[in-house]
Amino acid sequence: RAPLPVLRRGPGDRGPDALAGAGPALTRVRPAASDLLPAARLGDELLLLGSGLGLADTQVRFEHGRGGPPLSPAPTPPDGPTTMRLRLPPSTESDAIADWRVGMYSVRLITAPAGLPAALSNAVALPLSPSITVDPLAAPAGDVALTVGCRPRLLPEQAAGVRLLFGGRDVVPDSIDTPDDPTLPTRLAFTVTGATTGNHPVRLRVDGLDSLPARIAADGTFEFDPQQTVVIA
Repeated sequence: RAPLPVLRRGPGDRGPDALAGAGPALTRVRPAASDLLPAARLGDELLLLGSGLGLADTQVRFEHGRGGPPLSPAPTPPDGPTTMRLRLPPSTESDAIADWRVGMYSVRLITAPAGLPAALSNAVALPLSPSITVDPLAAPAGDVALTVGCRPRLLPEQAAGVRLLFGGRDVVPDSIDTPDDPTLPTRLAFTVTGATTGNHPVRLRVDGLDSLPARIAADGTFEFDPQQTVVIA
């Protein structure tokens, strides 16, 4: 092949666009409430740490390991070049429980000044745990039937690995129901056989990632959340 000659180098023959200086870079993304939290949940405020985070026209992109469209919640104005905050949509928001997914997200920054090509940062990992409701929270000793609501909704391919951790026990679901209505959470039914007297924290495990059974108390320490603890009397 004989290529044709180049007549113009870009619009108006002004040459290529170039960006001076380094673009944004991330070192970590974590829940802002505590450095000890192992994962984020819908409704959490996130702390993004890195460099060049104060650049104008910067967006945050979340991409799930199982695919799906990327998500870009709006960050708050950056605290400076090294810190940015962002709040995930609450689990009570109907779009959030359908659009977001339990599991591992890749988080990166995209800076796209007007008229210039976009600059992408490196990607860092952020696990998103399920937010759950448990019913009932009290029952007599013996076989106990539990219903667990899960937000975000579960994907069909996540069903095989779902487990309920009842205290230290591992329980397989009796059924998993993700309604056609995308505004409703996934509901799971479990039977805990031979439940003994005591307080049993409950966790839902999806893709190897557990819901968070604890909450931060007023004094800053962690305590088991009574809304995720079944009392057997």
